[in-house]
Amino acid sequence: MKKTISALLCAGIFCYSIALSPWAVLAAENASDIPVVIMDKSSALYYEVQNSDGTTSLRLLPESQITGEVAITVYDYPIHVVITRQSSERPYVYYETDLAPQEGSNATEYVFLLDYSELPKNPSHFDQTYTADFLSGIYSSSYSIEISVPQNKGNAAYTESSMLIADYHTESDVTGKTRYQYTVSFAQEDVSPITVTENDAVITDGSATLDRQIQFLWSPYTLGDVDENGIINLSDAYTILTYYTEEAATGSLPEGANFKAADVNGDETITIFDAFATLTYYAKASAGYKLTLEQIVEEMS
Repeated sequence: MKKTISALLCAGIFCYSIALSPWAVLAAENASDIPVVIMDKSSALYYEVQNSDGTTSLRLLPESQITGEVAITVYDYPIHVVITRQSSERPYVYYETDLAPQEGSNATEYVFLLDYSELPKNPSHFDQTYTADFLSGIYSSSYSIEISVPQNKGNAAYTESSMLIADYHTESDVTGKTRYQYTVSFAQEDVSPITVTENDAVITDGSATLDRQIQFLWSPYTLGDVDENGIINLSDAYTILTYYTEEAATGSLPEGANFKAADVNGDETITIFDAFATLTYYAKASAGYKLTLEQIVEEMS
């Protein structure tokens, strides 16, 4: 049986290539040599004006109103970020984007600009209001952020709501910017899917900084995709088979291969079953069947 599978695998190995889209951003360097990217301003920071000729155009809010910043430093791997403004009217997505360290750096800081939250004259007129320990006012709008790692199993996500950008007109302590600062890192050990540390606001020279440290468990592997190139093919099955038949004594897979991806049935060993299940999945997928590798494993178990 081993010879038959090996022959099938060897007969079908093929090569492919993947093109990655480059980042088109303008970066500066900060004191720690981490590139800093100022993101394009949200369309929500513009308002419509009527021109004398009857046409309309967009105008950016005064810089004095854009006093909020969300700074996200991401290490090693991509993340997905959504920043939404919550108000009595409706939620409005200011930013939604994927972030990753720039090429040649293991970390990059991205800065998103926000206008200050609304501070109504009579908060009792609003069903939902927001407060914060570092502010004296009661606000009728706030921001929320979601940071997720879509590739991870379980799609772990960090969410923070009621993020307030101070209205410096009415605050005695926060008379400048409000900055929410997130540091996103990853661990490959067996830890919880997400670990979060949130620090209280620090006010310096009238500006408030709120620091959050987020650590995700990095486990984006796909079962069967042993070489982690984005597809499951004969090459993956052959790598598993080679490990089982010839290299098991070495205690490790060939360089660049992912053990967890190769252990398709999750029994913490790599056997001929894993290779045959991967081959079966590839054959059925090539024939147009819409099955996952997990379903193949279940059928074969």
